[in-house]
Amino acid sequence: EPLFCSQKYIFKYYYSDDIPDNAFNLDNFRNMMFNISAGDIRSYYYNLCNIHLNREFWKPIFDVNIDQLFNDKILLISTARYQNVLINYNLLKDFKNFLIFIGSEDEHKNFCHNYFNVEYYKIENFKEIAEKMMGSIGVIGNQSGLYSLAECIKCNRILVAPEFVRDNNKIIPGPHNNHPCGGWNEDVLTNEKLISS
Repeated sequence: EPLFCSQKYIFKYYYSDDIPDNAFNLDNFRNMMFNISAGDIRSYYYNLCNIHLNREFWKPIFDVNIDQLFNDKILLISTARYQNVLINYNLLKDFKNFLIFIGSEDEHKNFCHNYFNVEYYKIENFKEIAEKMMGSIGVIGNQSGLYSLAECIKCNRILVAPEFVRDNNKIIPGPHNNHPCGGWNEDVLTNEKLISS
């Protein structure tokens, strides 16, 4: 709620069982035969409604302030779903003083048990952590809600995709892809077409 309410384009935010007639169900993409583990997952919602939605994926959709508490740190995300079993996070052990784990306490405990001890930061809300993401060196993590937040604010980020996402089933993390069907990417700074292979 704090993140939504801080946005100029959101006028009202509330919970209700009374669904407006012009609303659309954001969960319906799960019934549309997409491989929801891969592809340009940002574009799934564009097939759910008949209103115009901005496809300029290189632009942030949330405007957040910058909190520089972690300006010399990398924020690390590791959730139970969409893990890459071929990636051994022990390769980051030498850099653990530059890492801050974000996520749930159980996720942090599991990461420390499986790899190495790393400092933990308990998140208060999405607005607060988005501001810290923007002020950090960047974010490394698997496909998760927190990684989606990093994508939405366009901070520096590295996606650790699951090992089963290969070849034509790649996750497209952005920021410069503006062709949701794949094929080519356009660099927003140079307008060069970058061909995907």
